[in-house]
Amino acid sequence: MRKLAVTLCLSSALACGVSEPPTDRSAVTRIRPSVDAAELKAAVDANTNFAIELHRRVAAPGRSVITSGYSVTTAMAMVWAGSRGTTETALANALKLPFPQAKMHPLLNSIEAELLSRNDTVADLGRFELEVANDLWLQRGFPALPGFLDLLAAQYDAGVRRLDFKTQPGVARQTINEWVAALTRDRIQELLPAGSVDSSTVLAVTNAVYFKAKWNEAFRPTSTMPGPFTRDDGSTVLAPFMRRVGSLPSLAEDGLLAAELPYVGEELAMLLLMPADLPRFEGELSAEQIAGIVARLQLQTTEVAIPKWQHTTALDLRPILTELGAGELLDGRADLSGIDGQRDLFLQTARHKAFVLVDESGTEAAAATGGTAAISGIATSLRAEFNRPFVYLLRDRQTGTVIFMGRVVDPTQQLDAN
Repeated sequence: MRKLAVTLCLSSALACGVSEPPTDRSAVTRIRPSVDAAELKAAVDANTNFAIELHRRVAAPGRSVITSGYSVTTAMAMVWAGSRGTTETALANALKLPFPQAKMHPLLNSIEAELLSRNDTVADLGRFELEVANDLWLQRGFPALPGFLDLLAAQYDAGVRRLDFKTQPGVARQTINEWVAALTRDRIQELLPAGSVDSSTVLAVTNAVYFKAKWNEAFRPTSTMPGPFTRDDGSTVLAPFMRRVGSLPSLAEDGLLAAELPYVGEELAMLLLMPADLPRFEGELSAEQIAGIVARLQLQTTEVAIPKWQHTTALDLRPILTELGAGELLDGRADLSGIDGQRDLFLQTARHKAFVLVDESGTEAAAATGGTAAISGIATSLRAEFNRPFVYLLRDRQTGTVIFMGRVVDPTQQLDAN
């Protein structure tokens, strides 16, 4: 049977302003589901555990990295909505999804609604921005099942944008890349590289997440001073360290230094974790362990010093999906009949790209995932100096959702890993 290629593009972004192609939308409007609190926690934990698993598989020794497991989960969940049979089971297992589709999609919808509601606390977008966007891009004239479109509209607020992959694949790729770049304020460029879209492509799926926020208490630029950062091989590099003293949730215990830096509004925060043995710590990390660390944090006067950094990571997700057991999604075994009613689609491309900038004022982070189918001087209680490799999580404090996860092994690295 002839297979058609699907491209998966996951992007984390915000701003709009790009010319958009015509959109087919279900008449169904997005719902705000009522979900069980225990099941919501299980869904959040699943997202966290997938984010950790993704981090483990891309965090090579000696390399800093930034990923958004949340972006990947959201985009892949839209593909999952159209999967059936063993493809559906394999993808659910790869994403660590704990519930069947009828329950899981409303839970993911609820998590996204919770995250977007954080904008209501701080109305000034100059100080806080968090946005999530989902869309599909479909070959003109290619059919999609009404039930599939209804689910996407109700749970992901996603419509279908029509492009001509068949005769103008280059234009279609450019249109999607421009959309992602606009949403991410040009932080994510060329999500879909040359060759990732061709005349056999019929569908692209995109998720976009953009985050930009100021620290609840900013670092003074005049307090930033160079200092040594010890890399994992024992060598040192001189990096600019931001420093301040304040009341922060922090802890120092055998083998671990941790501090939580809240953003304006105090609903989201960056959790920094500097263990004595980073590889072992990353290998054992779990949602349960993160919750335990957060529970042990004590609000105390803390002198914190963290380096400034800017990192970008670009990934081909296909090998990772295969390693996680969802390889059939990428070949003739794929069953995505929930999209078009036929077993003629497979995942041709799966790309993820994430960006983070951390400085005195706050943090800017963007991530994109996509796929195509083809056919301080004050007495302190704790001194927290993050001057050797550490892990960080940009997380929602109320739900515990991990939106971005990264590792800094050298703050001076300028990464654009492929």
